[in-house]
Amino acid sequence: MACSGQPTQEPQVPTPDIPPAEWVKLENWVRDGNNDTPNFHVDSVLWRVVWEANTDPIGRGDFTLHVYNIDGTFYKFLFDSTLYDDSTMEGPLTGTLGVRGSGDFFLRVSTTRSYKIGVEEARW
Repeated sequence: MACSGQPTQEPQVPTPDIPPAEWVKLENWVRDGNNDTPNFHVDSVLWRVVWEANTDPIGRGDFTLHVYNIDGTFYKFLFDSTLYDDSTMEGPLTGTLGVRGSGDFFLRVSTTRSYKIGVEEARW
């Protein structure tokens, strides 16, 4: 079969009309140093953690943040500044990371910094 020289057109694949999620704030905490947040409940299968950790006036000021089930078992790695080689982690350190799975959780923070953390769930 001879080639016509015309570019072939990709077939159109229909995509479902899914509206964007609305992010609804569930909890918010302002703390200093090492802490576990109070337990919180998430109904949505998609949620996120938003944080800002202020600059540490002394030293590197590492910041780690992980999700735990309320029975104390580890659920999700979120952020660990000790994985970065930079000798100073001048801040503020900010981030937003998504988590899948509904249920009851708490966040464990290890740091010398002061910080704000919020939990938001997606609603459609």
